[in-house]
Amino acid sequence: MTIYDLAEQLGVAPSTISRALAGSTRVSQETRDRIVKAAAAANYSVNTSARHLRQGRTNTVEVVFPLAASKQQRMTDPFYLDMLAVVADALSERNYDFLFVDRLPWDDHVRTRHHRVDGMIVIGQGSDQEALREFTRTYKKVVVWGARVPGDEHVTVGTDNVLGGKMAAAHLLGLGRRKIAFIGDPIEPEMEQRRQGFMLAHEEAGRPVDPKLLFRSPFDSHRAKIATRSFVASGREFDAVVCGSDVIALHMIDALTSAGRRVPEDIAVVGYDDISLASAFGQSLTTVSQQIPVGGRLMVDLLFSVLEGGEVQPAVIPPELQVRKSCGAQLGRFQK
Repeated sequence: MTIYDLAEQLGVAPSTISRALAGSTRVSQETRDRIVKAAAAANYSVNTSARHLRQGRTNTVEVVFPLAASKQQRMTDPFYLDMLAVVADALSERNYDFLFVDRLPWDDHVRTRHHRVDGMIVIGQGSDQEALREFTRTYKKVVVWGARVPGDEHVTVGTDNVLGGKMAAAHLLGLGRRKIAFIGDPIEPEMEQRRQGFMLAHEEAGRPVDPKLLFRSPFDSHRAKIATRSFVASGREFDAVVCGSDVIALHMIDALTSAGRRVPEDIAVVGYDDISLASAFGQSLTTVSQQIPVGGRLMVDLLFSVLEGGEVQPAVIPPELQVRKSCGAQLGRFQK
């Protein structure tokens, strides 16, 4: 049986048969199921090698982590590992491989690889927004993880960072914490958005923020460890802290414990990301979840929509507050 015979039997176009058997979202689930069932009954299968050759497909997606060597960022960051696992699984389910690149996608030595892949997923926007925008103006088959910022034209998937930062601070204020610190790197667009949300929660609660409690910490684990220990040793008075990432939060808890401060009895801690380590190995970190499993799969889905020529809009995932022990909610309202 040919594709034309199957199309005539089902009363659909041959192109619909092709899209359905390729798993295209441009065909309704009901129609896809009907076509797949009929194809199986007729022992019809697609010659994928021939189809890919005709379409110029490689069945490979480039997954890029725009890590800046100057910032000592590492692929071993738990957030990147968690996201990569989700993306890899989603690609595998579509019979796709991935080519991993741990450098900025607009670097000359990376640019030559683009002809070998069908599309690109960039996990993280990096700090050079203009370079990313210039790159995606010419290379369109790309989806980027990270909240959309003014001037972006590429497809993005990310959480509402302003809302997430606001949720974290409002939660601590609601527990009676009054001297709340924020520690993160405002140079990074997403971290700055989280700081803005932190400030907004205080503004709406009529609570001023002590500028001395706004402290800079890079994302990478090594320098986050140094920054958190420096902050704790500085003598600043605070009863809670919102950290711009879970990695920073876990280092903050370690620094506080080493200094003889109790978490959450003395200091409440809230992170951001909800990486797997936040609730593993006895950890009980309250954090703002970016819903990594949802985000990773959504990036893959949107990339395939782009490859199929669909009109794709940016996606915003609502953040969720995961309340665990580190914020002290189980202790009731904080009093000092």
